[in-house]
Amino acid sequence: MDLRTFFDTYYKNDILYRALIWYDRDFDTLDDFIEFKLTQLKEGKEIKQLVHTFSLPEIKWIERLVQDVPEDNIYVIKDNDLLTSLKEFQYGIETSNGTLVHEDIIKPIHDALLSEGLMSQVKTMLEDKDISAPRDIYKLKPIYTGSKIWLYDNLTTRELRRIISKLNITDYGSYKDSYIENVIHYLTTKEHLTHALSLLPNEILSLIKHNVDNEIYIYENKTMWYEAKALGILVPVHRDYLVMHEDILKTIQTINFSNITAIEKSKYYNGYELSLTVKNIPTIQRKVVIPTRLNFYELIQIIKSSFIWENNKNTIQIGEFTIHEHQEGLQSDLIQVDGLLTKHKQFTFNYNSSENYIVEGILNKTVTTDYFSPTVVSYSGEAPIDNVGTVDDVLSMLEVLHHKEHPNYSSIYTKARKRNYRERYPLTAINTHLSKLIHQERPLFTNVKD
Repeated sequence: MDLRTFFDTYYKNDILYRALIWYDRDFDTLDDFIEFKLTQLKEGKEIKQLVHTFSLPEIKWIERLVQDVPEDNIYVIKDNDLLTSLKEFQYGIETSNGTLVHEDIIKPIHDALLSEGLMSQVKTMLEDKDISAPRDIYKLKPIYTGSKIWLYDNLTTRELRRIISKLNITDYGSYKDSYIENVIHYLTTKEHLTHALSLLPNEILSLIKHNVDNEIYIYENKTMWYEAKALGILVPVHRDYLVMHEDILKTIQTINFSNITAIEKSKYYNGYELSLTVKNIPTIQRKVVIPTRLNFYELIQIIKSSFIWENNKNTIQIGEFTIHEHQEGLQSDLIQVDGLLTKHKQFTFNYNSSENYIVEGILNKTVTTDYFSPTVVSYSGEAPIDNVGTVDDVLSMLEVLHHKEHPNYSSIYTKARKRNYRERYPLTAINTHLSKLIHQERPLFTNVKD
């Protein structure tokens, strides 16, 4: 069915009365009105007015409609409450079966949505297969230079509400499309965006200024950009990438950064940097980054792994609390690390071996890290041999092991190897083990019953 036949078939005489009200103009016959509507479609001016009345869900409906093949060139929209503007502009005909719209009306509407920037011409959230190598990031350019509405539609309603709260936007409507419009307006207005930038830590603000000065739009999706993402300045477009829309970048370029008083340090962190020192042999040290939300059983396994120890029945002393690895007293897998560690800043780990090793742990700082599993970041000293006697016995063995020409070197080396001695600290192997250990089961619980 062509468009004229569609109008001839479904327009009724009562539409002339509605047309009089809508256009403030008399039409003598249905044919006169049909000719008028065909002319309006051809000129396109009215269609451009129409598309600006659509809500975001309605625009999505149009996007889905054009992907379907309508029967006899006619789309049927079952929900009469959708796309009501089509009926107000007399392009949609309401029937008992739903609203009828001809394909030759939907197509120019779709084209107008694209030309007016109300619909994205590209996917704004890419999948892993879309970017399989760094050379593929060129695919992000149409996203950060395209429709802001569709870019911010990548965010959930909850995420948009959080951004609105952080930016202290007070008038934001009741629906997702109004949330998006208000966030975009705020972040592309110089005065408001200056306030948003002031909520960033100094270090991140300096990096963003550098990137804006160099017109860098693409950011790796790392935790260091958490605050910028939480404020809507950066938007996720792929699992590994964030972008800054070009309109926001251009607005930032107009801002005098010397007038911004940013926060001194990020309030966000997702990890702790610990220094671990064997008190009995202070030259043996490890610096470890651990994620937040661990329990003490997990922390004990991390400490043991970092020193290549395997014995059980160890304890941690923190503040007035003695926490046991296994089921006696305060049970380690039932107590979270965060509260006690951030309060007391230090602890001692008592390793159950004949040497009675004591490890002094110190919280150096909270960190924003991309390590989602514990990681030994630096080390010094040997792997402390255990279960060979006293600390003096260990020191004597290490002295021999430092001199290959020593007559007892071969026998001591064989004995030490059986007790976890390594000539080189196996950093990569230990971090791989830690990653598997923590990702194997979260949280990690003790499975030894005494």
